[in-house]
Amino acid sequence: AIRVREIGLDPVPADSALAPLTLEIANATRLAADADVVVAVGPGGSREVLQVAPIHREAGLMQIVPTATSRLLRTAGDFVFRLAPDDSIQGAFLGAFADTALRARRAAILYVPDEYGIGLMSGTASALEARRSVAWRAPWAAGVLRCLELDAYRALPAHTPGWIAARLGI
Repeated sequence: AIRVREIGLDPVPADSALAPLTLEIANATRLAADADVVVAVGPGGSREVLQVAPIHREAGLMQIVPTATSRLLRTAGDFVFRLAPDDSIQGAFLGAFADTALRARRAAILYVPDEYGIGLMSGTASALEARRSVAWRAPWAAGVLRCLELDAYRALPAHTPGWIAARLGI
């Protein structure tokens, strides 16, 4: 028979100086030390999952990940089960949507150069390249940040579609 028991783990207090990642590692270590635990659900973010996966793997715990999307989760171990599609699959959907639903002929891919942004950008770019119907350009993040720092951009009452792309020459 399988016993299901919920284990209360410590949330990050609003006034805590403890980083959320540090707390996730502490919680994973606590779960790994409990002989009755055979499966862990979470954490929610890809970065956190990649950090705690070795702890769970060493303890022989199965890990179910409902919301993390990093393509690196494919290499996190045989007992890490992602439920959400990875970033590159989401990006492929975005590229297909730009081509078919929006009938776009030009696209600029603006992204933050972190694991999520790079995965999403690469999936979108791959989809656009495969379709060969949309010309795209991925400007450097520094260029995007410079545009966002401009006083003229700050003075806008709201984001104006195309404003950043025009400044980047796209």
